Order: sequence, then structure tokens, then C-alpha cells
Amino acid sequence: MLTIVIASYNHEKYIESCMLAVLGLEWASVIVIDDGSTDATAEIVQSFLKKHNASNISLIQKNNSGLVSSLNLGLSLARTEYFYLVASDDIPDKDGLLQCIEKLENNKRSQFCIGGARAFDDEDEGSTYDVYGKAQESFLKLKPSERSKASLFNYPVPLLLQSTVFRVSALKDIGGWDSNVVLDDYPMFVRLLSVFSEWDRDFLYAPEVDVVMYRQHPHNSFRNLLRQYTIVAQAIRSIAKAPLSEYAVSKMFAYYSIVAIKNRQFEYIKPIFKASSGRVIVSSIYYFFNIPLSRLLTVFRSYLKSKVR
Repeated sequence: MLTIVIASYNHEKYIESCMLAVLGLEWASVIVIDDGSTDATAEIVQSFLKKHNASNISLIQKNNSGLVSSLNLGLSLARTEYFYLVASDDIPDKDGLLQCIEKLENNKRSQFCIGGARAFDDEDEGSTYDVYGKAQESFLKLKPSERSKASLFNYPVPLLLQSTVFRVSALKDIGGWDSNVVLDDYPMFVRLLSVFSEWDRDFLYAPEVDVVMYRQHPHNSFRNLLRQYTIVAQAIRSIAKAPLSEYAVSKMFAYYSIVAIKNRQFEYIKPIFKASSGRVIVSSIYYFFNIPLSRLLTVFRSYLKSKVR
């Protein structure tokens, strides 16, 4: 019925809790794909499989080649109708997965079901919060033509692959993940929604069904602002042509620059500038002017204070 791909890289601290969440799922084939981890991740998985006699879980080890490579490998191995992927530092919810599958079974035209997600801090698992809100629902409810523009200029963050159950055929119909793009979620959703575009018909949205616990920890990739900016910019350029893509990248430049200043992560400011063209920097002025002056003064005052110290 369901192929679950657990994509793993250097998650020795988290991988066991992820596998425990899917242990014993007779209706699911679970594939752990380790992307050349340099820690003890693979050894922990092998020990877990022996300890629990986990017949529904298998391990594939490959040379480090990135998350997208792991996801495409997992998709190529899927022999089920449904497909689900999760990072090995997150915790899937068995009941939520089953509920999404039931919704898709009852809606044969729908190609994927975006379920809900709850986030928690690694240091405080007892405190959780909903990942999705009005921004995600408003975006998904847009008419296809309006959503296409919003995908570049008003995309809601986050929208998680790991809260979504897909039909294998839908992912294969669009060719899986683009191997030339590093980012896994944003460009995939844009491509899916451009083909399967009708709300509550081509795709389903069920935020009330918790599918995954999304772990926040110091090593989350989104915390590296320079990396996040560069891979988002790459994804945008893969989706749209210039000059539209450059205007969208300009907005991202303005956004990540403000985030760096606001969070006092001043070490990212110069590298973000160096990674951007002059056209992007100049175009970003438009977006800066759409930020309230009081807020700009606050963040730049904070930046100036840091330079004095």
C-alpha cells in the first residue's frame, strides 16, 4: 500500500526514534536511505533491525550525493500505490499516514494529500505547535493562475513534503525530483501544483490530520541562512525565467538579509551580498521599501550597534 522513505544523513541522535514510529507497519515498506553518513547512523540502523527483527524496514547505503538523489532512488524502488518520505530527524505519525491514505482512497482523482504537521524543539519535546496556518491554506486555495505567481512572490514557508502522502504515479508523471536542484520541497510542490492544480479535487489539504512531528534542532539546514538563500535562489531560477525569476530572487535577498540582521546573524550578511548579482541587490530595494520604516530602523540600529562592539 505505502512506501516510506527515510532519508538520512548524520542523524545518529535521531534515527532510532524515527524508525520506532514506523516499526511493525505491515501495510508499509520502509526504506532507510543513508546518504554516506560519517557518523554512526548506519550502524545504529543495522543494530535496530537486528534487535527488533524489523522485516518491514530495509537499509540502503550510498555515497554522499544529496537528499534529492536519495528521494529519486526511493521513488525508483517504490512498488506500492502510495509514497511517503520523511527526514530521519522527524517522527512520522502512523495514524495520520493511514488517514491520508483513506482520504485518497475516497477521492480517486486526488494525487496527494497534504496533512498536518506539528513542530517541537529538540530540547523540549513536550511543547509543540502547528506548522500550518492561514498562509498555507490561502495559498493552496488560490486559483491556479494566481497560485503560479504566488509561488514566486508569496510562497508560504514552510510547506512540508514530510506531511504529505503522494500517489507514486503522480511523482513519476512529473519525473520525480529535479536532480539539478538541491532543494527538495519548494520546487517539487510548485511542479506538482502546476499539474494537479485544483483544490480539493486534484489534491487534498487536511491540516487537522497530524502526519509528522517536525523536529527543530541546532543543525536544521534552514538555520544556515547563506545556504538557504542560495538553494532557494537556485530553485526559483529552475522554475521561472528571467527577468521574473530575478525579481523573485531579489525578494529572497531582501528577506534573508533582514532575517540575518534581525536575528543578529551578521556573519551571513557579507556572504549573502557576495552571492548576489548587482541587479538582484538593486531590485531588492523595492522590497525593502515595503517594510515599515520603524522596523527597518530597528534592525539597522541593531546592526550598527554590533559593528561598534
